[in-house]
Amino acid sequence: MLRNCQKAIAVVALCALLSLVPAGVPGAGIAPALGQSAPYSDDGSVRAGGWWYGFAAGWGWSRVGCDVCRGDLVGGATGMLKGGITQSRALDLGLEVNGWHQDYEGVNRWHGTFSLMGYYYPGPIRRLVLSGGFGMTLYRAADEENAFTSTSFGPQFGVGYEIPVGTGLSLTPQLEVVAAGLGDLQFNGETLGSGSLQLVKLGIGLTWHKATSSPGSHYPEEYS
Repeated sequence: MLRNCQKAIAVVALCALLSLVPAGVPGAGIAPALGQSAPYSDDGSVRAGGWWYGFAAGWGWSRVGCDVCRGDLVGGATGMLKGGITQSRALDLGLEVNGWHQDYEGVNRWHGTFSLMGYYYPGPIRRLVLSGGFGMTLYRAADEENAFTSTSFGPQFGVGYEIPVGTGLSLTPQLEVVAAGLGDLQFNGETLGSGSLQLVKLGIGLTWHKATSSPGSHYPEEYS
C-alpha cells in the first residue's frame, strides 16, 4: 500500500514539473503535447462561465484527535464528487463532497466532508491545479452498542494535475488534506469536548469542463 501511495505522489509531482518546463528546454515539448486535446484548446470556444464537474476514487487516512482518543491514522476507501463554474482561465469555483469508509473488527467508520472550494491553475495551460476551501466535516464510528460522532469545520487543501484524454475530459490524479478543528465530539449523544478531525487522501478521477454558448469572453490563444 505504501509503495502504491509513493507512485501516486510521484505521478502528481512529475506532471507538475512538466507543466513548469520553459519553452526551448529539452523535454519542454512534453507538456504542450499533453495539451493537444485539452478542454481549453479544441477550437477556442471554451469561455468563462462554463460549468464543470468530476469524480474520483482512491485511498485515504482518517484521524480523530481528543483527550480520550488514541489519534491513530486509519486507512480506508475514499470517493469524491465535485462541480461548479469556471470563473476565468486560472480559476474554477465549486462544491466538493468527499467520503471515507472503513469497516473493521465490528466497528463501522465514516468520514465525510462538504466544502466550498477554489481551484487555481498557475501555469500558462490548465494542467497543474492547486485547490483550497472551507467546509463541514462529519465523522461517525459505531459498533452494535456504542457510537462516537463529531461535526467539525475547517480548511481543505489539495494539489492535482489534469491530463487531457479527450475534448473537455481530463484524467486527474490528486492529493488532498482536510483539517477540521472547530467542533465537538460526542459519545452516545453526550459531549466529550472539543477535538479535531483530519483526512488525507490520494485518488485519481475524471474531470469534465463544458463550454457555454454565449458570445465573447474567449480565453486568449496563448492559454490554450
